[in-house]
Amino acid sequence: MLNVNELEEQLKTTYPIKVTSITHSKHMTNIEALTQLIDSKISSNTLVYEQNEEKLFLYKTADGEKIYIQFPGKESESADNKKRPYDFRPKIENKDGTIIKDLVFADMWGVIEEINEGHHTHYKVLHG
Repeated sequence: MLNVNELEEQLKTTYPIKVTSITHSKHMTNIEALTQLIDSKISSNTLVYEQNEEKLFLYKTADGEKIYIQFPGKESESADNKKRPYDFRPKIENKDGTIIKDLVFADMWGVIEEINEGHHTHYKVLHG
């Protein structure tokens, strides 16, 4: 098992100060592909948040969990000018098939705070 300093060294990453045109181009290609996919699925299947949704499989972990995005998301239903039609949320399925509860930002931040309470040295690794 790695100690905190070894873990920190393993996770250390250096990012360039400015985004290259290649990185920006790939980023935009990914955004366009995902928005086109979501738009197509919503319009052809009459998808509606919490009524008729779709999951897109992204990744299977080494431990067998499956990672998806599910759409449309809550913010796609907003009635005001803050409506975000391509909103989605992550879905995690354990290897036994159970789906982990949807977390809002406050829930996720709470997990980080909980880790920090008793493990100040580990928080440094999470925070960067």
